[in-house]
Amino acid sequence: MYEDVRRPGKWEVLLENLDFVKDNNKETCLQFVLQKNNFRDLPNFIKLCEKYNFRGYVQRLWNWNTWENFNEHNVLDLTHENYNDCQLIIEQCKNNKLITFLL
Repeated sequence: MYEDVRRPGKWEVLLENLDFVKDNNKETCLQFVLQKNNFRDLPNFIKLCEKYNFRGYVQRLWNWNTWENFNEHNVLDLTHENYNDCQLIIEQCKNNKLITFLL
């Protein structure tokens, strides 16, 4: 999913870069922006933060006029078809000490 959401990013390159940062004792935080195409990967993001012992920040999607129909991607909109599923996943993940939710 990373490569779909963060084009032209490559998952393998990201992991190599995270290994480099971790090996060189660089303080790092990772960002995750909830949207239709990735909200189900939130638990995987948390596992990634745990693996590297990095802080993680989960943010809402902001409308920067990237899409013609922003609300189709905004799973935090009460009327979005995936709103309830997204809220369940957030609820399951919100007690992790490495993760801060900025919703």
